[in-house]
Amino acid sequence: RPSFPQKQGMLFLFDISDRHSFWMKGMQFPIDIIFIRDSVVDSVAMNRQPNDLNPVFPQYPVNAVLEVNAGEAWDVRPGDRVEIVRR
Repeated sequence: RPSFPQKQGMLFLFDISDRHSFWMKGMQFPIDIIFIRDSVVDSVAMNRQPNDLNPVFPQYPVNAVLEVNAGEAWDVRPGDRVEIVRR
């Protein structure tokens, strides 16, 4: 796909908190990566470019990661609260 729908993304939930790494192999568009620990933003990796093979890590162990289109996390900061609604 060429992008996520606007203001949507992909959420990864992990059973175990860890310093899960992400890279951009095979991606077709730039993204922002939001690392989340217990419903609080740990860190944000902005404007990750397609096919960048350098992994990016959160500052501390996290149990969720949200990928959104590049630029959509411009106002997200460490310490922000996140509500994850499971349906």
